[in-house]
Amino acid sequence: MAPSEFPFNCNLCKSLRLRFADAQTGHIYVNLGTFEEALASPCSEHKSLVRQFWDYCRGTQAGGTAPIQEYDDFMYLQDTEASKGSIVKLGGCVWVLTDKFMTGCYDSWQLLLVRQAPSPIHLGAGRILDQNWVNVGVIQGWKDRCISLHGSRCENPLKIKPTQPDWLIDVQQRCIVRGHHENTPTAFVALSYRYGNRQGYKMDDDTILKLQSPGILDDPGMPFPLTPITREAMHLTCVLGERYLWIDELCIVHSNAEATARQLKLMAAIYASAAVTIVATDGDSQDGIQGLQGVSVPRDLHQRVLPFGADQLVTRESSISKLTEGTLYHNRAWTYQEFAMSPRRIIFNDRQLHWLCHCEAWHEESTLDAKVEEYIDDSGLANTKILLAGFPDTRALSKLICDYNKRHLSYDEDALPGISGLLSVLSRSFEGGFLHGLPEMFFDRWLGWGAVNVRRRTHSQYQKQQKQEQNGQDTLSTLPSWSWTGWQGSVYFSCDDSPRIMPSFHTIAETIPITKWYTSKSPAGDFKRRIRSHWYDERNAHKDHSRPLPAGWSRHDSIPLSTGNSNSSTQEAPLCPDGCGNHVFKHSNLAGQDDALNAWFYPFPVRDIQESTETFLPEQTPYLFCRTKGVQLWASEGLKENTMSLRATRDGLVIGTLDLHNHAQLDMFPQDTYGRAGPVELVAIYRSKVYTTIGRFRVREKYRLLWIEWKGGLAYRLGAASLDREEWEALKTEDVDLVLA
Repeated sequence: MAPSEFPFNCNLCKSLRLRFADAQTGHIYVNLGTFEEALASPCSEHKSLVRQFWDYCRGTQAGGTAPIQEYDDFMYLQDTEASKGSIVKLGGCVWVLTDKFMTGCYDSWQLLLVRQAPSPIHLGAGRILDQNWVNVGVIQGWKDRCISLHGSRCENPLKIKPTQPDWLIDVQQRCIVRGHHENTPTAFVALSYRYGNRQGYKMDDDTILKLQSPGILDDPGMPFPLTPITREAMHLTCVLGERYLWIDELCIVHSNAEATARQLKLMAAIYASAAVTIVATDGDSQDGIQGLQGVSVPRDLHQRVLPFGADQLVTRESSISKLTEGTLYHNRAWTYQEFAMSPRRIIFNDRQLHWLCHCEAWHEESTLDAKVEEYIDDSGLANTKILLAGFPDTRALSKLICDYNKRHLSYDEDALPGISGLLSVLSRSFEGGFLHGLPEMFFDRWLGWGAVNVRRRTHSQYQKQQKQEQNGQDTLSTLPSWSWTGWQGSVYFSCDDSPRIMPSFHTIAETIPITKWYTSKSPAGDFKRRIRSHWYDERNAHKDHSRPLPAGWSRHDSIPLSTGNSNSSTQEAPLCPDGCGNHVFKHSNLAGQDDALNAWFYPFPVRDIQESTETFLPEQTPYLFCRTKGVQLWASEGLKENTMSLRATRDGLVIGTLDLHNHAQLDMFPQDTYGRAGPVELVAIYRSKVYTTIGRFRVREKYRLLWIEWKGGLAYRLGAASLDREEWEALKTEDVDLVLA
């Protein structure tokens, strides 16, 4: 319907409908006035819209009992004293918002104009959905459209060597088949889901043999009943026009510990190699996927449909952020790498069907050609594209691990297996790979990670039994106290020593190793292996600007400026480590990125990652060894939560702060006059040179320390601390032969 044909007598309604027609995506708004003014309008069309929005706002507050005066001002972004109201064009849809938008506490609708079939020129981008059944007919269209439009960008965006699982489900023959077919790659669909409150079936050699009989998966004589989600995933695989499906419960055999560990390490690559991944976020394996007609129960969808002249509006319930956070699925640790590594995802979320690939997001409630939001890759690897381009960027790695470690596991010992596949992929950028989640090339600094109210992970009874059955050969499942994998919750890593320039940062640092680290699978130190944090050995050579530039790098004359104060018109050059500051370096692998991503203090070799680039995961040995300095200090309850003030003696001056891992650790100290206090043993793990614009000293040096306790000749990490170099070296330290477990 052309704009000249709008059947509205109200100028405001005409303007509103023009918002749906406008191709612009900026903040284009229609002023509705206050709530009272909007309801006083003689126009029944937009007055009805305002009334229903008002009812919606009341329904979201305290069971619908909020007093009316709280919402006297209605909607959006006015600079005048009395907030007026607006309907806003943001992105590809129209928003109705309360005036609380500026404070981050607001109610809103996103409105889509429903397309009137079969008109090809109608402006609508929305669909009215069936209350009970998902429109599975769009799935094949989404897949075909992605393949034709996006091609290699979504085929293997992470450049991972295609991986074939050992076993697959043949949805045509209804049985389990070998995943390898005469060295010919087999396209397959993968399923990502939650087990729920059940242990899951562990496949063994006898069972996998029985399940290779055609038709067995529909046979009442199955060794165990298939879960609802398995049957529904098989149905969707057929809808997609694919023949093979991979589900961990049926396709990983647990008879051989070595083979099982190999498959677990390959899980990230398996999801990366899948043609499509079915992601079920609404329920668990027993709930299944609702709304598949003839296969599962109805979905009971409640879509808000609003009349608007001769048209209809629907409130949009989907967004990329809703697909990537906020559900029990996204609270589980195992699903982190599954979701992040999948290049194409069909997502069942909030009773609707969605598509999310590396290029676009499509939703069941909108037409295929509609662009209702700006696409942002929020898959969990959005901030790690720099890692996949070959750069060992610790800031991006820190974000990834911090997000993962907040999630939950049924069995604590799965902390490392749950992310080992992803770490294996990232090892292509981090030389030496990862030891229990710590990058070996930056090992000294990453050993000094910090934490906020983390819980010590413990081995479950189930894992102890499995370990006995496997003769103890399960290095992936150990939970060393010195690694973040041994603790669940919010951890953080000091990435101030990253060579990437961050103009807004007020502190940077450079790590100085003070000892040599070794690792072994035995506490006795048999067959110790040296851990080489070679980045620190090679850093000065990277700063030598007289050397030829490594491949891909270019030198530029100026460093990006930062604004020290957001309210100031002055700009200052960012902090620079010694030997840097005259130039900024950029790499061709990040061409087109802004300076926040592609500006470096100095160049260094960057791996050219291709599908053929091999991954590496060293043996996950749980014991660390070094010779270092240690001291006993007096700790007393600090002013901040979960901190202790450190003194050389009980009555001495405060020389530093000890960060506890959790509040319960305070109970380890006896009650003193002014709170809890007692002696603590600290050992030094590295020194750093800190450059800062904060405080009196622009450059200073600090020691990073671990708080440890000894049990049976082994040291266990309890917390961490930092002391100025002058304070540490003034103490009467002793040599310590440290064995961390």
